[in-house]
Amino acid sequence: MILIALAATFWSPSALAQANDANRERLDRLLGGLADPEANNVPRLTNDIARIWARSGSDTADLMLERGREGMDGGNFIVAVEHFTALINHTPDFAEAWNARATAY
Repeated sequence: MILIALAATFWSPSALAQANDANRERLDRLLGGLADPEANNVPRLTNDIARIWARSGSDTADLMLERGREGMDGGNFIVAVEHFTALINHTPDFAEAWNARATAY
């Protein structure tokens, strides 16, 4: 519950929008690289894409995601789902939050 209170206190939707804008161009280039049938660096491209998708643009949201993942790693799926649900409530457009919660379920 403390984490949820912190998220509500320090949440910055504008930071999320700025981060997303900054990553869009890079993400477009990476996805374009995957579309190239001659691409020989597909593992690197997919890892870079996954890293971008996993960033929320907010330190608080990233912490919530990290705490949820720690819960999953420790086998505490109830705590993980609680963190991911709080994250979804604050950033409903952050796809990785939905993906992580689905994985925890």
